[in-house]
Amino acid sequence: MKRQCALLLVACVYAYGAPVEPPTMMPGNCKDPSTLGAAGLALTRINRDRKQGYIFSLSRLSNANHMRHGPTGVVFYLTMDVLETKCHVLSKREWKSCEVRQIDDTPVYGQCKATIYVNKVQRVVRLYSYSCSMRPAPASKIVEICPDCPSQIAQDDENILRTMKMALEKYNKESGNSNYFASLNVTRASTQGGFVEFYFVEFTIQETMCSNTTDVSQAAKCALMDCEFAHTGHCTGSHTESQENDVTVECDLFEPEVKNSK
Repeated sequence: MKRQCALLLVACVYAYGAPVEPPTMMPGNCKDPSTLGAAGLALTRINRDRKQGYIFSLSRLSNANHMRHGPTGVVFYLTMDVLETKCHVLSKREWKSCEVRQIDDTPVYGQCKATIYVNKVQRVVRLYSYSCSMRPAPASKIVEICPDCPSQIAQDDENILRTMKMALEKYNKESGNSNYFASLNVTRASTQGGFVEFYFVEFTIQETMCSNTTDVSQAAKCALMDCEFAHTGHCTGSHTESQENDVTVECDLFEPEVKNSK
């Protein structure tokens, strides 16, 4: 009896310690609806996670692999060709609703690699990791196709900074907002020559603690509102050297994301 128990114990130990075959990485089909769906989910979460720059749009899925994870889950390993849109990441808009930059607006393109877990049965999606590499279309190529289109210049160019300053002053004066808004960062800068020189700037703004009636000379002293109810925004402005008052500006304000404390 003792011998039988010993043999049974050994058998149990060997059964428990038997090697389990690890999940196998499988090549994916870049046109498969489930894989494309995972790519869309990954890009949405990538855009939500980013704090600077513009929302990326999916151009095509260039490579895909997947691995089973549990009874109903799948981990996707994706390489996506992406294009920059005109929507800033602060807007939190869905990438499918954003306009991709065309040749007259210096397109920016690149790749994002992402690892994402999808479990449709349990309705769970987790973006494990991602990395993106972007670059603008070569200026020489743009000039060949569109010689009169604006060309990008340094974001700290003094004419760009002056254009941003005048555009912000115009916005605060005409917006009707309760509080004064201050500039944060220049996000794009370009110029266009001809009979006159045009400067174009895109920049982010944030609500301050000061009233909108604050004198411009005192605006630099206004502290940014850093509570969860502070509004941010993104502006496009332009200025031409021919007429000092020829300044245009348009700003989109974004509602703050108030975190649920529960």
